[in-house]
Amino acid sequence: MQRPPEDESIGPFLVRARATKEGFVSIVIEGDRIVQRFDGHESESGALDAARMYARTHAPARKGAGRPASRKKVASNETRTFEELRAKFVKHFPEGFADARYLEMERNHKDKARADLNAAVTLEQALDADAAQCEAAQALFGANMLTRFENARVREVLKNGEGPAFLRACAQVARGDHKALTAIDAAVRPHGAPSWTIATFLPSLWAPDDNMFLRITATRQVAAWLGHGFDARYTPALNADTYADLLSLAADLRGQLADMNPRDLIDVQSFVWVVSDYE
Repeated sequence: MQRPPEDESIGPFLVRARATKEGFVSIVIEGDRIVQRFDGHESESGALDAARMYARTHAPARKGAGRPASRKKVASNETRTFEELRAKFVKHFPEGFADARYLEMERNHKDKARADLNAAVTLEQALDADAAQCEAAQALFGANMLTRFENARVREVLKNGEGPAFLRACAQVARGDHKALTAIDAAVRPHGAPSWTIATFLPSLWAPDDNMFLRITATRQVAAWLGHGFDARYTPALNADTYADLLSLAADLRGQLADMNPRDLIDVQSFVWVVSDYE
């Protein structure tokens, strides 16, 4: 089976997602056959996360310092304590957020993305964005924390008339105006489905003390384990209430992680990813 350019490779598998009338579907391909399919997801990132989780779980054991294989999603009624999650994080990174391997695997590329963003478009410039800022921002949407589909979607937004409104709305969210999420939705929608990953990517880099990047599956999983209301109240529609719930979860985790000295919510989001995704 010829690999389309947007496929993601995980071990022996290829992962792919597509929009349908019923929502988003993802598939896992091995060789020339589909070995798993995930239907009915409300977002592209959620569909891809499900397929990635399957692929990482079933890929051959990795050697060396690569990312450990992912575990299957646990039942929704399973609970875990914060101490259990912390122990899992420390198992992988004994020095916590200062661990050299943590920096290599989870932090450095995010710091680079933040530096690249601020070199291209500062938060202050984005608040009054015009076509020049949109052009400067396009290069940021290539190899980053978004999917290939989402990167392509944002580049289309930035190339068209909705670009300035998109950047201004992202900057307003970064500054604390969470009602601007509806403006992000309006700017992205003519070019494809909006997503929480698109909406939170730039705010989390411009103002990481006050904003967190939302990986839906991982974050809902951790919230469900800990009994936080974010999981139960989550909605895929971009809205201020869901984002407030996310930031409430982030604040709770940051407080519990205080003795590990998280720099900002980038470290908190990385903690969520590690304890949900690593074996």
